[in-house]
Amino acid sequence: MKKLLLLVVIYTLVSCINPSSGIIEIIPDGIEENAEIGLVAGMNLNDDLLLSNDGVSGIRQFSFVEGGISNNAFQNTIDENNIGGFIEIEGNVLPDLAETGSISVWVKSYSENSNSGIVHKGKLADYSDESLSIQLYGGKILFYARRENDGLYGGPWVQTNISLNDNEWYFLVVTWELDESGFMLFKLYVLYEEENEEYEIVYKTYDKEEDGKIFMSDGPILIGSMIESDYRGQGNYAFDGLIDEVCIYDVVRTEEEVKADYDLYK
Repeated sequence: MKKLLLLVVIYTLVSCINPSSGIIEIIPDGIEENAEIGLVAGMNLNDDLLLSNDGVSGIRQFSFVEGGISNNAFQNTIDENNIGGFIEIEGNVLPDLAETGSISVWVKSYSENSNSGIVHKGKLADYSDESLSIQLYGGKILFYARRENDGLYGGPWVQTNISLNDNEWYFLVVTWELDESGFMLFKLYVLYEEENEEYEIVYKTYDKEEDGKIFMSDGPILIGSMIESDYRGQGNYAFDGLIDEVCIYDVVRTEEEVKADYDLYK
């Protein structure tokens, strides 16, 4: 199979948790940060554990199932009111990612999700605490980084032209970086296997002095949904499928590192 690579910049987070009957409990001695590669938080289900620093919680509408990229994966359950489960990592466990960072995650969609959250910083239904977001928008992967001086919905939106096929794994990576000239560069990578080889890079830049830095709220990271509760009768925009191997970094992952991470599980 030939590989398809879609690239976009974003930041990565990793967490640790121990599920018990659908409820996540904090493990005091979770996975250690890896300063050598800039890993600051994340979720790894090799051993039925959601790995993280202190400050992780969850609700009942999800489970951990076999068949993940590494072993087991987070699987959402969405009720009749379109409310789905999520894992929450408190915002104060992260360093300041306003100028540099990366996020990576494996996803498998079960149905056509037109709008849903995968890794989203913020939980409020009015989106006032939204900072960074990897989400499906119009059925395609989008990365959003809110700018400090724009208020709600201001900031770069970086979206792929690739629609996710149901029941296929995709590796998503976003990165952002303030360069020496004062410009922010945002990239989005989408890697997966397909018969026809395709390579695409999606990115945006802006002038930090003119447009401001990335807004970093005190909101938590949600894995599996956009917000915590219902929004105007439309639910909480939960992702219908599997999520695995979430990683958050305080450095920019290079294209070579992204490819190496993908090759571990492809």
